[in-house]
Amino acid sequence: MLRRQVDGLVIIPVSDNDRYYSGEGFSRVHVVTVDRPAPGSRFDSVLVPNRAGAKTAVEHLIGHGHRSIAFLGLSRKLYTMNARYTGYREAMSDAGHTPQPYVDCGSPERTVALIRSMLNGRKPPTALFAANNLTMRYILHALNAAGIHIPRQVAVAGFDDFEMADVFQPALTVVRQPIYQLGEVAANLLFQRISGSDPPKVGHRVILPVELIVRCSCGCQPRTSKAVKEQHPVVAPTSPEDNESMPLSE
Repeated sequence: MLRRQVDGLVIIPVSDNDRYYSGEGFSRVHVVTVDRPAPGSRFDSVLVPNRAGAKTAVEHLIGHGHRSIAFLGLSRKLYTMNARYTGYREAMSDAGHTPQPYVDCGSPERTVALIRSMLNGRKPPTALFAANNLTMRYILHALNAAGIHIPRQVAVAGFDDFEMADVFQPALTVVRQPIYQLGEVAANLLFQRISGSDPPKVGHRVILPVELIVRCSCGCQPRTSKAVKEQHPVVAPTSPEDNESMPLSE
């Protein structure tokens, strides 16, 4: 696309290598990243408050009296998963509880084995937090295979809503992202950049709010959703240090 001299790109970065995006080709094109920021600070980004959303969901589980809440995810390398883990860890630490991260749920089979090991342990978790909807699918499969009732035996909440989440029995409590708006805002931001001057030396980071959708899997009856926003302004200049993700140290 760069060789075809496109005016702009909306991308979801998959590489942490800054050199990939700092080449001469990228210096002449407008770029907006979605879901996760690109390395460096030149590109505009449209994101959601992953850390704050996860923290709110875990605090909701803690509000039900859960002290042993496990975090389940796919990989240590994903920006979004690190940020969500950070929010989970903050909620657990603020409440005086010990975080229990498991970030190797890369397949249904692996998740089944992991769930069985956790639930047969000395202190099994009473609640599970899924880092995204694929992890949630693996968790539901594993709990069903083990004959575990949600939420009577274990409560469940996750990050990412999906089409069937309110159809499951029980319906799933999730943090919902504004998926359509993420694409719309990114496209409009790109159009504004293209109609302006040269690509900026410092881009802006746009943060769209997420919602905690409370259904039944956490032990609640459905109620009004709660919007979750970042504490800083919705639009802010980026910097190399402005990164809500942290490495998983456990």
